[in-house]
Amino acid sequence: MADTKADLLLSGFTNYFLWLEQPDFAATLRAKAESGCRVRFLVGDPNGATTRARESIEDTSLTVSTRIRMTLENLAKLREVPGIEARFSAARKTPPTM
Repeated sequence: MADTKADLLLSGFTNYFLWLEQPDFAATLRAKAESGCRVRFLVGDPNGATTRARESIEDTSLTVSTRIRMTLENLAKLREVPGIEARFSAARKTPPTM
């Protein structure tokens, strides 16, 4: 991630772990975008059938939809930064709310 200059694509169903494992991840994303790097997130739809199916399989208290929403909440704090985008991986008529 440190060497990325033009395009950063983060594609994971929840991307939840990034906010936990990367120190000051929001600042890193902001700096990347402000330097001209296109930052894109691809996440699962928290209300989608695939998410519900995964939640049934995983059967944990920290649900898949909760982890997706936590990523969306963190991205919402960066919504004013041009160059940071988010999309759901499933076909959907509206983009996720950041």
